[in-house]
Amino acid sequence: MHPRAEFLSAVVLLVFVPLIPLGIEWVFKQTLAASTVFLTAALYTISHAFSSQRFWVFLLGVLFVAVLMFCFGHVSAAAQNSAQSTLLDPSTFTYAMYYVSFAVMAFFGYLQARQRWVMHVLELEPFWEFRHYDDNGGGEQR
Repeated sequence: MHPRAEFLSAVVLLVFVPLIPLGIEWVFKQTLAASTVFLTAALYTISHAFSSQRFWVFLLGVLFVAVLMFCFGHVSAAAQNSAQSTLLDPSTFTYAMYYVSFAVMAFFGYLQARQRWVMHVLELEPFWEFRHYDDNGGGEQR
């Protein structure tokens, strides 16, 4: 497969596919719940941080995930404790973090795409690297 095709398939599957639940919620509800945004942003960020080849990206990801999980817990607890959620009150920290979550996802998506460009286009590492076994059930072949 061509290196740019490897890159494109990696970006589609690793950067865009994980965001499909946000798109589905938006299509059906015309809005995104804060809990959904915080949880998606946290999982998206930590998955990219754990697969990063840079230590600073890993540490930054862990920091952002801690803040996003705090926001998720705060919003979930507020929704259970009151009939009327105070989430979208502009004076709250979670209101700001709702919008920061999108920036965090964009930033980590960019870092993942950049890392994949280096891996697949510059270093020519294949994205689709499946292992094959011989017909005798024996040794692994590549």
